[in-house]
Amino acid sequence: MFDLDRLVLVGVQNLIENNTTLTKTSSLYNGELDPVTPIVSGEMARSRYISKIIELEKGFESTNVKITLGVNLPAGTKIQVFLKQQSVGKDSIFDEEPYIQLLPNKFDYISPDENTFEDIIYTLPNDLEQPF
Repeated sequence: MFDLDRLVLVGVQNLIENNTTLTKTSSLYNGELDPVTPIVSGEMARSRYISKIIELEKGFESTNVKITLGVNLPAGTKIQVFLKQQSVGKDSIFDEEPYIQLLPNKFDYISPDENTFEDIIYTLPNDLEQPF
C-alpha cells in the first residue's frame, strides 16, 4: 500500500567543478568569493554554504579559527573553506570584508572508497595580527 498524500521524492544533482581559481578578473573564476550564487542562463545554479555571523563574547576574541569537516573526497575533487572576519573594534560594514581562504591539514587527501570519511582540519595559514 502506498499513501500518495505522504509520498515525496526529492531529486538532487551536485555539480562538481574542478575549478579553484579565486582571481575575480579571470575567465575561469566561478564566483566562489561572492556571497550570492550567480545564475547564468543555460547553467545549473550553484550553491554555497554561508553560516550566520557569530559575534564572540568579550574576552573570547581569537586570532585563528579551526574548522573540522568529515569528508569523502573522490579523486579530482577539492573542498575550499573561507573565513570572513572583522577585527575587534572595527566598525566597517561586515559584508564588505574580504574572504580569507583556510588551508587543510591534509592537502592531497583522496578517499580510498565511497564509504570512507576522514576528518580534515582547516585553519588560517598564519595567525592574524589583530584579534577578531
